[in-house]
Amino acid sequence: DYSIDSVYQTTRSCDFALVASGSATLQVASAGCPMVIMYQTSPLMWHLVGRWLVTTKYLSLVNILAGKELVPEFMPYFRSIEPIIEMVHNLLEDKTRLAQINSDLLALVQPLATKKAGNQVAQIAISMLG
Repeated sequence: DYSIDSVYQTTRSCDFALVASGSATLQVASAGCPMVIMYQTSPLMWHLVGRWLVTTKYLSLVNILAGKELVPEFMPYFRSIEPIIEMVHNLLEDKTRLAQINSDLLALVQPLATKKAGNQVAQIAISMLG
C-alpha cells in the first residue's frame, strides 16, 4: 500500500538517499535525510531551450529554497555516473558533513511544516470561490 507518507517514513530510517529531482526532495528533506539529487534530461533540449528558460542558480527544490547548495545536485543532465559515485562515497565517509546536512535540512523544512501552507492555500481558494 503506497502513500506519500511512505517516502518520509522510509527516509527517516535511512542514513543517505539518492533522489530524483522533484517534490520527493522535499519529502526526503523533511526527514532530515542527507541526499544527492539527480535528474537526467536531454543535453540537446537543455542547450536549445532549458538553459534559456531556467534562470535559477540551482535546479532542485531543496537548494532553491535554501538559496545555496545544501545538497549536491547532478542536473539537468550528466555524462557519467562516476562523479555521482564519487560524491556519494565522499559523503558517506564524512559523518560530520552528513550530520550537518541533516541539521540544515531539518532547519530548512521546519518553517514549511509549521505554516501548513496546503491548508492556507485551500482556505484562500475557498474564500475566493465563496
